[in-house]
Amino acid sequence: MKVALSNNYAGNSWRQTMLKSWAEVADPAVKAGIVAAAPTFTTAENQATEQAQQIQNLILQGYKAIAIDAASPTALNGVIKQACAAGVTVVTFDGIATEPCAYRIAVDFHQLGAMQIDYMAKRLNGKGNLLEIRGLAGVSVDDEIHRGITDEIKKYPGLKIVGSVHGDWTQT
Repeated sequence: MKVALSNNYAGNSWRQTMLKSWAEVADPAVKAGIVAAAPTFTTAENQATEQAQQIQNLILQGYKAIAIDAASPTALNGVIKQACAAGVTVVTFDGIATEPCAYRIAVDFHQLGAMQIDYMAKRLNGKGNLLEIRGLAGVSVDDEIHRGITDEIKKYPGLKIVGSVHGDWTQT
C-alpha cells in the first residue's frame, strides 16, 4: 500500500518540522516493508487549486491513504470526496478540511487564541497595547486563533489590539 502527505505550505519552521517528523516515521516504514511508499508533496504557492490537482494525481496513482494539511477548510472537499469514493482513506490535520468522509485531527485553535490573551493579560496586569502577529492569511487555523483572541480580549478592557499583521508563522 502507498500512503502520502499532501502539504499546502512549507515556508516556516513548524512545517519543516512536520515534514521531518513524517520522514522519521515514513522512511523506516518503507524500509521495513510496512508500506510501499510514503512520499510528501508540497504545493509551491499555498494554492488550494494546486493542492486539489496534487490529490487527484495521488488518487490516480493508486495511493490508499492520504494525510492532508489543507490549504482551505472547504476548497478541497470535492477532491477529498473523490478520494473517499475511490477507497482512499483521507486524514486532515492542522489545516482541517470539512468533508465528512475524511478523518479530522483537530486542535481547539479558538481556545489557543483565548489562552494567548489570558497569558498576555497576566503578564501585563490587564493593561497594555498589543500587536497581533497572525499566521497565513486565509488559513482556517489562523482564522480560529484570531477569533479566540478577539473573543477573549473582551474580558480585558485594559488591553487593546493596536495592530494586526500576517507574519506567515515565520521566525522573522
